[in-house]
Amino acid sequence: MDHTPYDGSRIWIGDHFDKHRTLVLGESYFGTYEGDMETDEAYLREFVAGRQYDKLFEKICRSLGMDRGEFWHQVAFTNLVIGSIGPTGASTAKEDQFRSGCPRLAALISTYKPERVWILGKGQGRHSGRVCKAAGVRYEVIGHPTGKNNMNVNGRVLPEHLVESWNRLNAA
Repeated sequence: MDHTPYDGSRIWIGDHFDKHRTLVLGESYFGTYEGDMETDEAYLREFVAGRQYDKLFEKICRSLGMDRGEFWHQVAFTNLVIGSIGPTGASTAKEDQFRSGCPRLAALISTYKPERVWILGKGQGRHSGRVCKAAGVRYEVIGHPTGKNNMNVNGRVLPEHLVESWNRLNAA
C-alpha cells in the first residue's frame, strides 16, 4: 500500500477556537498511524470522542480540571515537527526538524491568528518562541509534559506546573 506522508495541513481547530484564540503547539509524534489518524484533526477528533487514548492530551485535561471536550474545543493544536520522528517514545526530534517546522508555524499564525501559543517542550520552544515573538503573539513555553527535559528535579512536569503555565499564558 502506498503511503503519502502527512503534510501538516489538517490541524485540529476546536469548535470554540474563535472565542479563545489559543494554539497549543506540541513537539512531534512517534509511531505509525494509518490514513486520517496521522492528521492532527482526525487524531484529536477521536481523542475528544473517547475513541483514542493519548497520555499527553489526557494529562493536560486532568491537570487543568477540564474534560476532553471542554479543553480541546477551545484550542487549535498541531506539532512543530510534522510526520513521525520514529517508531517509539525513545525517538526524539532533532534541532534541524524544529528549525524546519518554523516556516509552517509562521504560516499557521498568519492564517489562524491565535492570540496566544502554549508551547509544549523547551527544545522546540527555542525555535517556535522566536516565531511567535516575530509575529507579535504572546506565548508560554513549558517543559514537555511527558518528556525528559523538564523543570523539576525528578524530571517531570507536574500538574501544578501545567496549571501555572496555562494561567500565565491566559493572564491579562
